[in-house]
Amino acid sequence: RDKVKLVRRADPCHAFPAAGVPAQEALVRSGGSRTNAVSPAPRGAGPGGNTFELGAIRAIGDYRVCYCSSVLSCLNPYDFGGVAGVVEVSGADPTRVYVCRRGSGCTIDLRGWRLGPYDRLKIISEGGDCAADPPAFGFGLNPAWVEGLQTRYFDVTNSSSANRFDVGMALIGTQEEGCADDDASCGYKLCYCPGIGGCDDASEYTQDAGALRVTESIRGISLDVDYRFSSHAIGVKVDTAYPGGVIRCVGKTGPATDWGQYAD
Repeated sequence: RDKVKLVRRADPCHAFPAAGVPAQEALVRSGGSRTNAVSPAPRGAGPGGNTFELGAIRAIGDYRVCYCSSVLSCLNPYDFGGVAGVVEVSGADPTRVYVCRRGSGCTIDLRGWRLGPYDRLKIISEGGDCAADPPAFGFGLNPAWVEGLQTRYFDVTNSSSANRFDVGMALIGTQEEGCADDDASCGYKLCYCPGIGGCDDASEYTQDAGALRVTESIRGISLDVDYRFSSHAIGVKVDTAYPGGVIRCVGKTGPATDWGQYAD
């Protein structure tokens, strides 16, 4: 039977099959060839040709469809000499980490591949299930639509793109201790819905779109032991999540246990 194989668009057809294509990976896991000839056979045929079910491709980008005719063995990588077309897999970049400030308006400029103006974004709790979990509490608008229904593109093919989502005020901060700056598993989980079905059901949010950190303005305060103390001045080191801002100190006579709570 005829076979097809997906490779990255920049690769030749005799290259190894692209990772992230479930049907190709299933063949390897079941003991199939680990060479670059791994390829599923058609699941059905009609008057218009063969139907190949490749599964839900996980990695965004464009793929070359390489074809092998049934007159060949399809065991040699060079048997896949025919280019049958291109598969364009659109979606959000799951490796991105976005940052908003707690108590401020939160706007996410979400990056991806071939995004569309009718796509939608949902924020859920860290480690959640995009297709099952409800929107997380603590945002003014969740899920959110693309701002102005306008997608921005960054190349001549309109492939690399960004959608802006205004999710309103971010009220609840995230725990960031032990999280690297580029760790997309820390923080709220972002879930993406391609705008082809209305995005009315939770199950339509199938794509992992990265993480959102909602940072506190001040992460820690400690005395600066290198500063020369006096009767009217002390040195303080402030660990902040982002530059800028003003800290106001309030003094009061009496023991510290009697200071109470100060809004400042």
